[in-house]
Amino acid sequence: MNYIKRAVLFAAFIMPFCLPVSVRAASYDAEAVADDNAAVSDSVNRAVTVTYDKFVNEMLPATVRALTVSPESRESIADPAWLVYQITNAYMACVDRDLSAITARTMDGGYVVWTMPKPRKEGEPKYIGFVPDGSGYRVMTLEKSFLLDGTEIYELCEAINDPEGIADHINYDIQLAGNCTVKQFAKAVHGMLSVEKALSNKSH
Repeated sequence: MNYIKRAVLFAAFIMPFCLPVSVRAASYDAEAVADDNAAVSDSVNRAVTVTYDKFVNEMLPATVRALTVSPESRESIADPAWLVYQITNAYMACVDRDLSAITARTMDGGYVVWTMPKPRKEGEPKYIGFVPDGSGYRVMTLEKSFLLDGTEIYELCEAINDPEGIADHINYDIQLAGNCTVKQFAKAVHGMLSVEKALSNKSH
């Protein structure tokens, strides 16, 4: 899809959910994206620097949940460099970690999974999954954690907003090993959603 057209569609979705700032109108430039994501301290076009935690727990989920499921939105989500570029420009912010290494993979069922920078601390995601659900998307994460004996594990969670609209997450108590793969994450997401659907059908 033409990048300018995609940027216009994206702006229409994201603006109601962003800070009251202007979105810089520009066509996509891969080199500019890499520069924006990597040269944090040298950026002169940003008003604020935000933490990696804020980006993955608030800005990214809020943006994706505002999108309507469509081929265009799925194409945007499957292009991490483009989406990160659009979000940071919309918020007039830069992130305090290099996001240029994020990769995306489309799984069976239309899930798009991002492989994130290696988690540095508890609560940071190894993978983020964007799951079509009705007309919108759910944002699933696999977050770093530890057992009592210090063994590194990853827990399946979902980024949500609480009743007051504050960013929060649900922990589904599904644990995967530290060396789990993208396919194993996608399988865990599919299994959780299948159980959720079965319970919902049973209650009706």
